[in-house]
Amino acid sequence: RRALLAGEVRTGRALIRGDLDHFPFRNGGGRFEAVAWIEEVELKYLEDWPEVSQVSAVARFVGPSFEAVGQAGDTAGSAVDFVRARIRDMKQAELEVEYRTESDLPALLDFLQQTPLQRQVGIDLEQFEFAGSASVAGAIRAPLGSTPGELSVDGVVELDGGGFREPRQEITIEQVSGALRYDERGFFGEGLEAFALGSPATLDIMASADGREKFRAAIQGNFPARDVLTDEDLRNTLGLLDRMEGSSDWSIALVVASDDRNPEARVDLVARSDLVGVRLGLPQPFDKAPADSWPFELNYPLDGSGRPLDILILDRAAIRLMLSLIHI
Repeated sequence: RRALLAGEVRTGRALIRGDLDHFPFRNGGGRFEAVAWIEEVELKYLEDWPEVSQVSAVARFVGPSFEAVGQAGDTAGSAVDFVRARIRDMKQAELEVEYRTESDLPALLDFLQQTPLQRQVGIDLEQFEFAGSASVAGAIRAPLGSTPGELSVDGVVELDGGGFREPRQEITIEQVSGALRYDERGFFGEGLEAFALGSPATLDIMASADGREKFRAAIQGNFPARDVLTDEDLRNTLGLLDRMEGSSDWSIALVVASDDRNPEARVDLVARSDLVGVRLGLPQPFDKAPADSWPFELNYPLDGSGRPLDILILDRAAIRLMLSLIHI
């Protein structure tokens, strides 16, 4: 009763047959069935979740069970094209919700920010920019009242031409297409098609309440070495990437991490390559030919925390620079 905030029953009918002492006839011996066409319904279906309004649905009660099928005009600013809510037995009430809709990534993330899922993942995704359309489908199961159990969420977002941007460093990934899975602990997608640094790429993206890494967006592709670091001032200060001529296979990841010892979220750009295809124009012994494999890693803090920038060329060099001491 507390979940129903407002609404209108346009029409309905009911059937009750049997001894009302045995209502709602869970074990037979009678029949209870009711159906109602409802409009402009406002619901608070789960604590700490956004209210749902402008609901139009057909609601059915059969014995101890309940089911409603319809659509919602406004859920935290997003419409839901199809929704089915069901409780199989009111005595041990567990709410099951299935839904499908067409939306866009900004609207979906705005919805996420208003749910307990955002607190569980523990990262503010508003620091990034998302764009593009999305098809969403999923299911929620939640125990009600004293019914034992825990919330579970399972679904998929199909992206078609989506985009991601980290505005501080102007890291941009475009034309993202593929499936993104999500549950009550976060979301993840692997091998999504994308376009970055002027070339086709694949994208792996995740946000998770579990583990040290709370968010990771990693692109893989063949990119010019000089384009890997987008901060022009830092590139000019370091000079190393400008000594790299040619393209190679890269993995470039934007990582947000925290743990119990360091609860403050840290944001890093981590770039790795074997540099095959790249000539390194430095004096010996760092004059690398394009065919040589030199495993290379750059770890660049983006959060302005005073942490160092690290460059590793395996078995050849390890460089640590305190960015606070470099005038950029």
